Amino acid sequence: MATKQDKDMGEATAAAEPEFSKQQLLASQRYRHRRDLIGALLVDGKTYPITKVDALIKDYDERKM
Repeated sequence: MATKQDKDMGEATAAAEPEFSKQQLLASQRYRHRRDLIGALLVDGKTYPITKVDALIKDYDERKM
């Protein structure tokens, strides 16, 4: 069973992860081959941690058509 301290540590770790705007991610070299997908998946004016962006891309790639 997770304690309150464990939950606080998880939230602190997640909050410490840097977040980037859609425009910053579109300009990054990391996603240069996925710019079209980044442009479609992310919302203007919102920030995202890299782990969230990677998860969104993975979910998109694994979707069944």
